[in-house]
Amino acid sequence: MLWSAAAAGAPDAGEPAKAVPVAVAGWRFFSGPPPAGWANPGFDDKSWGGPAPGPFVPDRPGLVQGAKPLTRYALAKGQPLLLRAHVQPADAARVRVLDLRVAYGDGFIAYLDGREVARRGMAPSGTAAEWPHGPEVERVSVPIPAPGLPAGGSTVALEIFAWPLRHVALPTAPSALPSVGAASGVRIVRGPYLNARPNGRGQLEMVVRWQTDLPAKAKVSFGRADRKGPVRELAVAAATDGTATLDGLAAGAAYWYRLDVDAGAGDVAAGEGRFETTPPAPAPVRFAVYGDMRYPGHEAHRAVVEGLVKEAPPFVLNTGDLTDLGSEESNWQKYFEITAPLGAIAPVVPALGNHDGERRGAGALITAGLFGLPAPNLWTSFDVSGVHFVLLSTNQMTDPAQRDWLRDDLARARRHHARAIFAFCHEGPWSHGIHGSSDVMVREYAPLLAAAHVDVLFSGHDHIYERGVGTTPEGKLVYVVTGGGGAPLYPTSCRAASGPPLVDTRAHRPCPPSVLALTQTYHYIMVEVAKSGITMCPKHPDGTPVEPCIHLPAH
Repeated sequence: MLWSAAAAGAPDAGEPAKAVPVAVAGWRFFSGPPPAGWANPGFDDKSWGGPAPGPFVPDRPGLVQGAKPLTRYALAKGQPLLLRAHVQPADAARVRVLDLRVAYGDGFIAYLDGREVARRGMAPSGTAAEWPHGPEVERVSVPIPAPGLPAGGSTVALEIFAWPLRHVALPTAPSALPSVGAASGVRIVRGPYLNARPNGRGQLEMVVRWQTDLPAKAKVSFGRADRKGPVRELAVAAATDGTATLDGLAAGAAYWYRLDVDAGAGDVAAGEGRFETTPPAPAPVRFAVYGDMRYPGHEAHRAVVEGLVKEAPPFVLNTGDLTDLGSEESNWQKYFEITAPLGAIAPVVPALGNHDGERRGAGALITAGLFGLPAPNLWTSFDVSGVHFVLLSTNQMTDPAQRDWLRDDLARARRHHARAIFAFCHEGPWSHGIHGSSDVMVREYAPLLAAAHVDVLFSGHDHIYERGVGTTPEGKLVYVVTGGGGAPLYPTSCRAASGPPLVDTRAHRPCPPSVLALTQTYHYIMVEVAKSGITMCPKHPDGTPVEPCIHLPAH
């Protein structure tokens, strides 16, 4: 059973008035071989630079100051940047969580009073970063057991490492901007958000998910929105990552839910959410589609999310590249921060993008875990109210097992008389942006989709809106490129004869007749399947049309 949400808005994050003010005396800094005991509170750092607030960057000729003052340091080539600060919470005994927020390049090890409390992005040697870190700020929650921090304050130390292949001319070799905060108890730091995952039988089960900064017991309550039925309560054991499966729901009915987290002295609560289960066939089914919202397009992504929340879609399909680097927790922290209002009212089911799969496939497994997708093969299908949805992994498009699976899956959908079939992937067979068409998708996948009379193939990768009808040896295939979720828009390689105008007004060669609409704009698409056929409405974030709604007849 798949849940949909009414437009009640996202639950409010709980936990008011638990922040503990922290005074930071400024950071002392040094680049070179780490001295013995440098992270301990008693270490004498008076010969180091500072105190200074940062951001800390290696000094180099031509370094641009920018809007925010920089703290320059003399880089010792191949050595880490060491930072130390004395932190004094307003009430040290009340502190149960110390918050570190670090913008860094490219890995770090954090210490509290000489004890290692976190490390990110480090190579196995422990003397260099494994990969170049992206620009997102990392949030690290450090548990502090009773009786809290020392009354006289504590020492926070950071050892920042560069990726060895970076050059000193880059300001991230190594660099950092840290800050410190504190809290007196458990907080909900992610969610609750809805997760719809295939159960292996062509259906979806709905899960409420959340994350806390300390392990905590939780309770999820839910019931009929009219309050006439029983209220069910699901107890969840203590953990930082919580899940609760909501089952026993009637089709086409409205429900509410509430998350309460045990904070020790009272509960931390997320506000009540309201949902509707999807109706049975042949009632109309609505869903939304969008994709490509990665860094640096966060503000544009927020605008798209605001538009989607107003639409209150029952569920959302995403064409991939939800993040810039799927293997970095900081990227997912930013994604869930932006999408919190949407994730609370509608499950998002993504196709895997190339950025989501970074690095060396590690991001693919993280993406699968966050959204309940099968792993390690990230292709799947599911049915909602008689409509069949296929998700392909173009990161694995050369794997013959995926092609064989797709052929069999589409055949089953046709045997079961699916009302409509939609396919989703990141790199599509046809596109007229800077990435262009995928030859493998044209040759290996588009014919299979056309032969099975797939109604629409949605893809992303190019940050544009494009609609057309592709030709394969097995027939025609309607396709839509929807990559306008927030990432910087791309130029197009041609100009369509009809459809919305291009934002880029420079001269373009004419598009082939197969391209029916092409433009550069942030957008999402609302889709409805009814007895009369399929209606697709591409919209700008403010709800105005990118082009008039498109109507496709039922098969």
